[in-house]
Amino acid sequence: MKKIICYIFLTLCLSSCLASTERHGFMFDLSDYQLLKEGVTSRETTLKLMGSPTMISDLNSPESWIYYSEDVKSFLFFFPKVTARNILVIKFDESNTIKEMQKFDLSDDDHKLKFSSHYTEVSSHKTGFFKSIFSNIGQVKPQ
Repeated sequence: MKKIICYIFLTLCLSSCLASTERHGFMFDLSDYQLLKEGVTSRETTLKLMGSPTMISDLNSPESWIYYSEDVKSFLFFFPKVTARNILVIKFDESNTIKEMQKFDLSDDDHKLKFSSHYTEVSSHKTGFFKSIFSNIGQVKPQ
């Protein structure tokens, strides 16, 4: 009986060591973004094909729609690592057709994109040392 209890305890402890991958944002692999054409596709057609954008930027005079996706892999209490990032920026002209499309991925980030390092820190979302180690116990999910 002691062996069974020890085996169950070890199984639960080792299951907390599994890595997890989280997907955030827009699902590019499930969309038809290849059907969008510059100078041809209207704003309404873009909305039907792609759905609502992640962000809408109106800093420039023509409106820009931004679709953003990111895959993050985390393991135990180590810092999470971004394994994939896709960004699609669609700019419209005055006639509500696509003026310009730009697609960025993780390899382009170092050269073309500058992410701001300024952020608002929220203390309620910090996880403690023990919670980060033991939070996956009993949560074995197939990958």
